[in-house]
Amino acid sequence: MSLATATTLFEEADRDERAGRLDDALSRYERGIAILLDLIKVTPNPVTLRKHAEHFLSRAEAVKGRKKQRPRQVPVSRGESFPAPTRSKSKPSMPAKSPASSIAKRPAARPRGNGTPARSTQSSSGDDLRALIESEIIDTAPSVSVHDIIGLEQIKRALYEAIILPRLTPAMFTGLRAPPKAILLFGPPGNGKTLIAKAVAAEGKATFFSVSASTLTSKYVGQGEKLVRTLFEVAHEKQPSIVFIDEVDSILSSRGGSSEHEASRRLKTEFLVRFDGVSSNPNDQLLIIAATNLPGELDEAVLRRFARKFYIPQPEPAARRNLITSLLTRHNHRHTMTEAELTELVRLTEGFSGSDLTELCKEAAMWPIREMGDQITRSRASVPAITFQHFQRSLQAIKPSTSKESLEEFERWNQAHGSSIVGLDGVGASSQCVIS
Repeated sequence: MSLATATTLFEEADRDERAGRLDDALSRYERGIAILLDLIKVTPNPVTLRKHAEHFLSRAEAVKGRKKQRPRQVPVSRGESFPAPTRSKSKPSMPAKSPASSIAKRPAARPRGNGTPARSTQSSSGDDLRALIESEIIDTAPSVSVHDIIGLEQIKRALYEAIILPRLTPAMFTGLRAPPKAILLFGPPGNGKTLIAKAVAAEGKATFFSVSASTLTSKYVGQGEKLVRTLFEVAHEKQPSIVFIDEVDSILSSRGGSSEHEASRRLKTEFLVRFDGVSSNPNDQLLIIAATNLPGELDEAVLRRFARKFYIPQPEPAARRNLITSLLTRHNHRHTMTEAELTELVRLTEGFSGSDLTELCKEAAMWPIREMGDQITRSRASVPAITFQHFQRSLQAIKPSTSKESLEEFERWNQAHGSSIVGLDGVGASSQCVIS
């Protein structure tokens, strides 16, 4: 049994509960909970699973309470609301309400005085999803600027041309010059794809929505499809908006496999429908930016919807040099490296990602502390400067996280599918439109 099976059972139980089929709902809740309990036993960090189990145990207890209080079970037709039963005064002794409860809990609609049902429980659920999106997914003011991105000058120029400039001068970017509605950032991990998306949102003064595969498929069990629908509805309302999808390959991988679950297919279909909706209205100021470390896993239908596919490679030598010196300066760490030693360090870090270089600098910064031994004091000024030898030792502990074979695969995929940006660094260099 898998988490996907439990998700399906909980979705079906929810539909049964809202339709008044309480026996079926209780049976499915219990089967889904049993799967979660089995998964908890074999999961290294089962905190999220345990919260889900607690939540759905509460749901199952609530169904039992409804069965006891209701004289008979009267299923209602699809689209109608089921009147709320009288609540029992005794409450089940359950753990504290889990974070998922505000999404998955659906109180039954109460009838109005004239006998007509109140607004549907689905509407109430939508309000809960909106509240969660506004509290957990929206970042209205990303504290990142393009100046925090070291290197990638051609990429920054291309994104400025595709995103920022059309927002500054919309009259010039119509017809064939209309900006793309969906952009894919791909490449090895640790090179700033998320940082780039946040910087673009900050430059364009856009509301930034950040969602990942784990958010849709784990944190909100059984709610992924509805969460996607509500996410795009809220993004339309808060234009200009940027919807950033991290780990997009985990959500929108190739369809049709025999092991693919129905819930996964529905989630992909919902995403594709929303992609098409964004592209169909040229006046919408809504942009989708997706990031992936596995572009080859994406479904072809998804790839067609990304008008631009930008490769975010490992840092070039100049960028590695700037990143190392910037990290040391930003954190007020003294060093004694000469220009020749710094050049040699740049050569030795060929193939390192941005995050690899950050870890290397952290390791090098620890060596002066280790050498002080028992002489460590509270005074920062007493810590010796970082030397080239410290970096040489650190290179024994910190290695490139991406293999040469993987980098070659990224290059091949970029040649076949990526958007060319050759020459953009020299275009309009004398103007004030450059982004960096």
